[in-house]
Amino acid sequence: MKPGFERLSYWSRTFASCIEIIQWLCAGFAVFLGIGIVWLGPSVFVELAQAFMPGVTPPLPVAILIIYALLASAFFGSVLTAKMWQYIRKIFEISAGNAPNSIGPTPFQPENVRLLKKIASYAIITQLINVAYLLVRILAAAFTRNTGEFTAPNVDSAGSFIAYNIGGLSSCFVGLVLGLIIFCLAQFFAYGIQLQLDSDGLV
Repeated sequence: MKPGFERLSYWSRTFASCIEIIQWLCAGFAVFLGIGIVWLGPSVFVELAQAFMPGVTPPLPVAILIIYALLASAFFGSVLTAKMWQYIRKIFEISAGNAPNSIGPTPFQPENVRLLKKIASYAIITQLINVAYLLVRILAAAFTRNTGEFTAPNVDSAGSFIAYNIGGLSSCFVGLVLGLIIFCLAQFFAYGIQLQLDSDGLV
């Protein structure tokens, strides 16, 4: 392996490990926060819902739904993101020939294709979780406005809040496209493996 690529592989693995640890800590914090909110009582749900939905005072059942949706999104999003960075680290280890199931210092390996497909799947699932959470926020704001519980300074604020969250869906669709691109990259790697096998067969 060339020294330049070896250094890049080392720092990439180190960076991926750091991000993975941070994501696991975020998942643990989401669980800890959920337990703390339940322990503090129902009023905390409304206060937190108001913090995440400025100008909106949802009824308690809606506030509970919003907060649980937020915590579930944070927890599962963090877990899936941690797994993605774990797989990225493994890809660099395999490509460098440092993993037990590596066939040598080359990125074109079946295990890398499998890991890339997993990363793509998790990226898509993560964005679908974010879409679900945004839809909960939109529906909660619409319900609160229709029931007369909306207490923002002006009535248009509810519509603005809903429009803001609808705009947030666009970033989720960017993530979905990224997942599809990673799927395509996995197919390119699979094709590269086949070309490598064909080349070895001709030698």
